[in-house]
Amino acid sequence: MKFISFSKTKILFDLSSLDDGVEAFDKYNRFLVLTGKNHLKFSDGYQKIEKFFYLLGKEYTIVSEITPNPTTELIDRIYEQVKAYEFDVIVAIGGGSVIDSAKGLSLKMSNPRVDIWDYAEGKETLQKAIPIIAVPTTAGTGSEVNKVAVLTNIQKIQKRSIKMDVLYPEYALIIPSMTLTMNRYLTGITAVDALSHAIECMVSKKSNFVTQSLSREAIRIIINNIFKVYNNGSNLEARRDMQFASVLSGLAIDISGVGLMHALEHPISARFPHISHGQGLAIVFKKVVEHSFLFAVDRYREVADAMGIKVKGNSDFSIMHTILDAIEYLLSYLDLNKRLSDFGVQKSDIKYLADDVVSYMTTSLSNSPYVPSRDSIEKIYKEVL
Repeated sequence: MKFISFSKTKILFDLSSLDDGVEAFDKYNRFLVLTGKNHLKFSDGYQKIEKFFYLLGKEYTIVSEITPNPTTELIDRIYEQVKAYEFDVIVAIGGGSVIDSAKGLSLKMSNPRVDIWDYAEGKETLQKAIPIIAVPTTAGTGSEVNKVAVLTNIQKIQKRSIKMDVLYPEYALIIPSMTLTMNRYLTGITAVDALSHAIECMVSKKSNFVTQSLSREAIRIIINNIFKVYNNGSNLEARRDMQFASVLSGLAIDISGVGLMHALEHPISARFPHISHGQGLAIVFKKVVEHSFLFAVDRYREVADAMGIKVKGNSDFSIMHTILDAIEYLLSYLDLNKRLSDFGVQKSDIKYLADDVVSYMTTSLSNSPYVPSRDSIEKIYKEVL
């Protein structure tokens, strides 16, 4: 019998504000609040955050330095800034980069003698860490409900996942109004992230009835709501549904893991950090589906059904091309239908990207229904150059 472990995170869903989730903060006295360096810091939401913690009447420090594709160097730098304070909880308010950074900082604060990258390489583990309260302001990462942190090592030019039970946030406060500050670009790339999670979990070698159910619903919700939020960012109901889809797909990858799409993307944004994770996924999205479809036909038929594509009576070939056309339309609509060369990647870079995949993305690679050779990986990169 296979054992399926669910998230240890307490999820408070569809809250109106931080005040509705005040119970998550009750037992703590010293808060380290992490936020991003960009869009939230310059919005009305930032002032609301400051007011909330001020009115709690407890000690708090807000650090607003997190950037996209966070690095171990950034975590170490923040640790040096805050190590003199004895915080008993980290509150991550932001997108996946902020939540992943909080997880990395939790590890560093819990055992300062250990290099964070040792956890990524499996050399070290930890049984207890500083607790985290996650408040996502985007709808795509899934990090708010799982044990995964993705960080980049600048020196090694690698972007890896750290997976440990101590990284589950204690609470995830899902507040749809917190996502209203997202612009169109951020809305698009986070939706692509969540959609990739759901599709990869559907076709994963570790796929099971639980992840299939979570993924199917996440795909359906995203397809039914992405155009609504992209065209009308103030549509709170659609924003709520997109956050729900992020949670569902985040739960799914916690069980089944990701696959070829992420195996190809992480080296891209590690070597070219100006390419966002969601944009990197968008670049390889169609080719991964095209190359892996015949190795997971039944699962991709379920993906098609969740996307609203007619499955019954249609051939596998027809369904594959309809999925590809639907993805093409979605990415074009979101202005994410780009190529690697659009971001300065050159043909000479392809060799190193392919080397990266086979050297350190082996777990995600082996989880895919189609495990390409190194030459095939290079071929895929060339096809999206």
